[in-house]
Amino acid sequence: MTLQAIKPFVFLYLMASLTACNEGELMSAAELIITVEDAQGNKVTTAEVYLYESLTAFQNETSSVTAGLTNTAGYLQLKNLSPGQIYYLDIQKGSATNWIHQTTSVVIQEGLNEFSTILTENWYSNLSSVGGKVWSPKFILQNEQWVQYDDCFNDDQYQFYKNFDMDFRNNTKCVGSTEDFFTGQWFGSATQLSIYSDAAESAGLSFKLLESSPDHFVGELRATSGQLITVYFGKTNG
Repeated sequence: MTLQAIKPFVFLYLMASLTACNEGELMSAAELIITVEDAQGNKVTTAEVYLYESLTAFQNETSSVTAGLTNTAGYLQLKNLSPGQIYYLDIQKGSATNWIHQTTSVVIQEGLNEFSTILTENWYSNLSSVGGKVWSPKFILQNEQWVQYDDCFNDDQYQFYKNFDMDFRNNTKCVGSTEDFFTGQWFGSATQLSIYSDAAESAGLSFKLLESSPDHFVGELRATSGQLITVYFGKTNG
């Protein structure tokens, strides 16, 4: 067979190979449409969306694989995702998030995928920060007046994490006391949480959050002794 006669077969083979590759690429590509609503069913615009490929990355807010904002219709379309991959979604607007009581992961299938979520007010999102946000008591409510918290415990430090772990450092200057450091869990509803300094939950503090912002939070603090005080916490750093 001459070279001239072979050319049509070579051309057809190359075209078939390219078509197969293109079909394979199309089949391997995956897209995700994320629709975001608030508790009243309204579409949420300009919500921040982050996708992570592991639970650790989601909890620590590191190495997001893609990010974007929802449009005026309350949705965001993400392309070039990997079929079979589990993605963890962190969606937030202001102090409202999707990760307090809801499913935050989705397994991507080939083709078009859809995911809907509801943002709820989440005061935890103001407290938690992987960037090193540390809180200390600044004021205490006495006779309906805020007064400087000038106690030997005013240099205590609290640090909260998105995965509901927390660190508490007791830098107490109280006479006869020594410095303590605890790692525990903080959990509860959107307005209450408990902090325990040991796994047996036999010691620690309980909070009822009254207000929260990126710069401070106010809570009714009840120690295991039963004492109840209202404390204003401010950022030490972060």
